[in-house]
Amino acid sequence: MKARRAIILAGVVVVAAFLAIFLFLSALSAQPPPPPAPGVGMGMEPGMGGPPGAPGMPGAPGVGGGTALTWSETPADPRLTMTYPEYLQRRGLNPLPVPEGLLREPDGTPKKRTDAAWAQLESVYAGMRRPEELGPPKPGRVGDALWRQAQEQLAVTKKELMAVLRAATAAAGGFTFEIGYPQYDPRAVTESGVTVRVGVLMHVKPSLQKSYGATIYRLLKPFDNYGVDRVPFTFVTYQGGYFHPHTFTLRPESVALWNTLWSTGASVVLVLRDRNGELIEAGITSAGFSGNAPTLIAYPPEVRRTPYFDYLMPDADRTFDGQRMGLDFSRGWYYEFTFNLSMDELRRIDKASATVLMPPYSVLAEAVSGAKTLDQILPDVQRKLTSWLDEKARQLGARGAPVAAAPAAAPGGAIPPPVPGGAPGAPPPPPGPGMVPPVGPGYQTPPVGLTAPVPL
Repeated sequence: MKARRAIILAGVVVVAAFLAIFLFLSALSAQPPPPPAPGVGMGMEPGMGGPPGAPGMPGAPGVGGGTALTWSETPADPRLTMTYPEYLQRRGLNPLPVPEGLLREPDGTPKKRTDAAWAQLESVYAGMRRPEELGPPKPGRVGDALWRQAQEQLAVTKKELMAVLRAATAAAGGFTFEIGYPQYDPRAVTESGVTVRVGVLMHVKPSLQKSYGATIYRLLKPFDNYGVDRVPFTFVTYQGGYFHPHTFTLRPESVALWNTLWSTGASVVLVLRDRNGELIEAGITSAGFSGNAPTLIAYPPEVRRTPYFDYLMPDADRTFDGQRMGLDFSRGWYYEFTFNLSMDELRRIDKASATVLMPPYSVLAEAVSGAKTLDQILPDVQRKLTSWLDEKARQLGARGAPVAAAPAAAPGGAIPPPVPGGAPGAPPPPPGPGMVPPVGPGYQTPPVGLTAPVPL
């Protein structure tokens, strides 16, 4: 009973307290507004009306919308003023980039100030230096980070291009050759000489055929990354008796470099010598490869005579040593070289040799590593390829198809492959007597493009 009474009394006290607070706040809000200031009547603003000199009136000192601010300037003693150069000379200071308008009067004469005034003015520009005193511009916080990122990207791209060079030049020594017996047209024999045709059949070594795809996989796999700036690159590997297709996504510069190396950098050279090993004549021609070289190396095309039903003369199917070449349906590439020989040179022919010319890695790596931008890499590599092949041709005294740079790739497309047996970009020569042009799936397959992988 006592507890209930205590609870009731506490509730009454709380309610009474709330009512007291409410009444106090209501009394405050019900107070009348203060009386208007003197001189302020109905519809008037402060400062309007009232006797002159009242607070807030025009002419009243100190308050309201009174008078404008005024100041006075007392000129310094002329004996204490000096020009800015005199101030610097007196204190032994270097000039600061003070604006010219603060150093001269409106009429152009040097402005004079006291020592303290010049010191105060210099303190404003003390943190600034003249452009010649600043030195080279320092890298900014954001710009330096972006510059480092761009340099890292360029370094990674160059490393990828170096791997492409190693992968392409790894196939240089993986081909064998069968050299055909020299042929000539009896109707074209003259006292001054004769035109001789020599066929060359190039095969892929079984070791290269099985291992080249694995070499490409090992060298280029670290750079297989997805991205909007990547393009597909397809090749095959040989494992367990089967060929397995693979597709990597590389940078467009890498795929373009790969196309250039195979279309421009691979050439076939044929050399004719006498019994003493002296050079009689040499010829050079493009190997006819393109960006799909790994697929062709893994599965070389068939060489078929044209037309198919034409009879292959026995001499056209004979090697330089008199053995049967087996040209029909051979796997490889066939080239034909033409030489204009004198009768004495014709009589001296004793042996012949052929090889594939590809610039070594060291020659091409110099062009890639020395480029400052990505746009310079491909033209520099093409120049290195052309100069190196031209130098080799001069050393051999080679004749035949000129060595020229491959045509530039169109945007979004691949560099067109050179025609087998001719200059890069030249139309195919018409079939001559006894000529077996290389036809088949290997020459009908388009090269690697910047927008499509190599078809198998």
